[in-house]
Formats: sequence, C-alpha cells, structure tokens
Amino acid sequence: MKIDNDGKGYFEEGKYHPVFEVKTKTIEDEVKENLDFNIFLLPSILQIDDVCDMNLYSIYKEAYCCIACGLYDAGIIKMGQLLEITLKQIIFIKSNDLSKRKMFGQALGIAWKKGIIEYVDYHFLFWFLNEFRNPYTHRNFKDILKDAKIPIRKIPTQFKGKEFNPEDLVKILGSVIKGLSNGKYEYEWIDATTDPGIACQAKESQDKITSIILLWFVTIHFEQLVKIYLNEKCYAEHNLKYGSPYDKLTSLEIEEEM
Repeated sequence: MKIDNDGKGYFEEGKYHPVFEVKTKTIEDEVKENLDFNIFLLPSILQIDDVCDMNLYSIYKEAYCCIACGLYDAGIIKMGQLLEITLKQIIFIKSNDLSKRKMFGQALGIAWKKGIIEYVDYHFLFWFLNEFRNPYTHRNFKDILKDAKIPIRKIPTQFKGKEFNPEDLVKILGSVIKGLSNGKYEYEWIDATTDPGIACQAKESQDKITSIILLWFVTIHFEQLVKIYLNEKCYAEHNLKYGSPYDKLTSLEIEEEM
C-alpha cells in the first residue's frame, strides 16, 4: 500500500482508494460561522445610552448575541422576556404598580385598560405575545410551524410479504436508485408536525429567518418604548410623585472614631 502525497487516499494493487474524512464541527466553529454570516444581516445594536436601564439593556444584548451566534430559539425567547419586563417597568413608572407576579398577557391587559400605553404599542406587544412569545416558550410546534409542509419520498426497505433482510435491502436500494432517476417515486407533502424529529428540523431551519426579522422589529419597537415611556423625564416624574425606590433602602450610619 502506498499513501498518496496529499494524504487524501492510498494506492493498493494498482488501484487508488480515496479516504473521506468526516469532520465534526466544534462549538467554536459553529459560533464563528454563524457570527460571520449573521452579523451583516442584523440591525445595529442599541447602546446603553439609548436605553437608560441597565436591566433592560442586559436582556436586549443577550437576545442580540444569541441570534448573532446562531442560538435562534434562545434569542426569540429572550426577546419575549425583554418585552414583558419592559412592559412591567412601564406600568411601574406610570402607576407605581410592580405587577411582577402577573403574566405578560395580564400585564398587557392592565396597561391597556388603564391607558398606560398607546394602541399601536398594545397591538405590537399583543401580536408578539401570541405569535412568538407563547409558542416558543412552550415549544408548541403547531403554533410555530402552522401549516408548514415538507416533501418526502416513501421508499420500500423490504420485499412485499417478506421480513426485513439486509441482503434484500441491497437489491431494493439498487432498484430504488433506478426508480428515482426514472421518476418512479414522487414526492408527497406531509405536515411537518406529524413527527417530533421532523418538526424539530423544520423549526430549526425556520428559526434563523424568523429570529433575524424579529430582531429588526423588536429593536425598533423596544427603542421607541424606552424613549416614549422610560425616558429620564418619566423617571423624574415617577420619583417626584411616588418617591425614589432607593429612599427605602437601609443606609449605614458610621460614627467617627475618637
């Protein structure tokens, strides 16, 4: 046996045998590959000066980084968390009601009934809550994939009336290959949610496009929400009306040593 110079095969009895290497991507490879591709498709990331709330900015930045690195499902879930916490902070600043134990939908209903937010903001939050936040949080394939169909070809693996046999499978595959080239086996469209494995694969391919588009929408609306309802003037008015939340914190009294 003689090894080829490039290490991609070898010669034996005058025949060349190529060697195929299957390389498994590392986490670092996948993150770098996704980041190099996605970063040019994402909106410009907001800065802390645009938000004026470290907690909200931290959640926003995590959502952004998740999508940039290819963690699309996690990014969508984080965006849902961001909008929920932003809404509850708006309710607190406007009415001094923490509402932390209320769910997203309950808090949204309160904000609308009390006239805390405008209809356009209510409509966007309601849309995101029902179309993405709830389905992704509960991993509801039916609501996420909706009527998505995937093409499959049903290929036999054993002769009719006989049990499965590996030798028969080799013959069947040879016949199947000829049949595929002749158009014998046509595609059938099935519901992507009929099988969890198929649903998961369909969801993963859909999540990339969905998350990138959503990040554009959320970035624009999140910036508008904090500029309208959570600006410095809003915080100042809240402190003047209800007092600063830091006023009730215990302060240390230090006596000067003689």
